[in-house]
Amino acid sequence: MASEPDRAADREVPSGARKMPGRDQKLLKSIRLWRAALNTPDTDLRPTGPTRHTPAERKEQRRLDQRLEAAQVGVREWIPRITETVPGLAGDPRLLVLAGQLATLDTSHSAAVRILHEAAGMGTLPDDHPADALGYRITNLANNQAERTSSREAYTPSNLTPHHEQPPSPGPPDRSPSISF
Repeated sequence: MASEPDRAADREVPSGARKMPGRDQKLLKSIRLWRAALNTPDTDLRPTGPTRHTPAERKEQRRLDQRLEAAQVGVREWIPRITETVPGLAGDPRLLVLAGQLATLDTSHSAAVRILHEAAGMGTLPDDHPADALGYRITNLANNQAERTSSREAYTPSNLTPHHEQPPSPGPPDRSPSISF
């Protein structure tokens, strides 16, 4: 459970950046200031809000977006892989969050690639929030994989302790009350 200061810090992070890995506090402060200066509502999930129209704002927004992308551990690697697998996600404002989710999966790189392809192959994504829908599929597949892995690990011979029983005695059978299967 998160401590009160952690929850307070999370509330100050733009909602679109909360799940992103490798958060740089200076960059997030710059993004918070940017969003506040331009009255970007917290309901806008794009880290730097809507595309700005004046040249100076557009330049600064691009700079912040590039810094944010560069700050993400593994995100830059995943964005082209995602858009190659699902071309319709190119330009989706939640693409960075989805890439961050894949970068932080608690699994091997090849397993994450397999999960991405499996999730993309599960049918057409909705028109509304396609990156979020794909992220939901990925989360479910990753959780199912983790459950299968943990259940297999629970019964591997290496983690079972040997149980030494006495061999049955050759004498007459025991007639005490018992339950048999």
